[in-house]
Amino acid sequence: MSAPLITIITPAYNVEPYIAQTIEAVLAQTEGNFEYLIVDDGSTDRTLEIAHSYEKKDSRIRVWQLEGSGNGSSVARNTAIRESKGEYISFCDGDDRWYPTFLETSLAILKAAPENVGATFTAHKYIDKLGRLWGGIHSVPLGDYDANLNLAGQCPPGNGSVLVLKKKCFDEAGLFDEDLFNCVDLDMWLRINTKSTAPLFRYIDVPLVEWRLRPGAITSNEAKRVEGLDEMFTRYGHVLEPEYIEEAYIWPATLAFYAGEDERANRWLAVVRKHDSKFFLRSKHGFVLGVFVLVGPKNGRAIRAAARSLFRAARNVAIAIRERTRK
Repeated sequence: MSAPLITIITPAYNVEPYIAQTIEAVLAQTEGNFEYLIVDDGSTDRTLEIAHSYEKKDSRIRVWQLEGSGNGSSVARNTAIRESKGEYISFCDGDDRWYPTFLETSLAILKAAPENVGATFTAHKYIDKLGRLWGGIHSVPLGDYDANLNLAGQCPPGNGSVLVLKKKCFDEAGLFDEDLFNCVDLDMWLRINTKSTAPLFRYIDVPLVEWRLRPGAITSNEAKRVEGLDEMFTRYGHVLEPEYIEEAYIWPATLAFYAGEDERANRWLAVVRKHDSKFFLRSKHGFVLGVFVLVGPKNGRAIRAAARSLFRAARNVAIAIRERTRK
């Protein structure tokens, strides 16, 4: 039997309500030359049972369960990468969905790209826990993304479900860091940017992925996100060329202020101010930071608390209106 063209990997942990949708979306791909590896991370619900039911019906699917529970997506992904046979690798998290042409489109563009392009990533849409669209299309400027652009823009945006990568990128740059709790994907992409012979990520401006936002998701935890970004700057901040410094630090500094992480916020703000003293005139995030600098830490905390309350109230009103219109 010939090797599959691509290995698809789904790390799954307690995603019983969603895993069947994810698997169905993978099996509906117009590019069918793949192996599909589903790694259950010790789920306590019916996730593993549902995955096994599909394994019995499609020989391209292999399912296994890790020892213990909650080892993390990095362990699950790395386990599958070591077992992979495809020339390319793609990830579809156990609660996300691909559109049918995701693989076909991504592979066509990746194969046609220069040798130094190691991955593609697409635009995506958000869905809520019930699978309903939430907001518009999440996109970024067209182009090939190197370490500067990926660190400055925290790209590729969303999560690992939007990418197709050459397997050799992992052979050269290593696997996911199993000791990281946050920014795990960003660390992997930046490592490919800096250590692979195919370091560039080509963006495809077509929304081919639906990324499910669920309560409790790690990316929604502001303090943990700030901690993860601090580690990314420690590891990769030295690669930033001067024109990318402001963009790289200004939004994380704003997020840190918003999360109450004033020490990190001030440290990152000092980097921005040293680079450009008029940063507060260039973006909405810069303006927010400028206000905090102007009013001082004590008043800044009061403004932050008020802003958070207003934001939450506006979000609740938006959700209520949305639910009302859908009844």
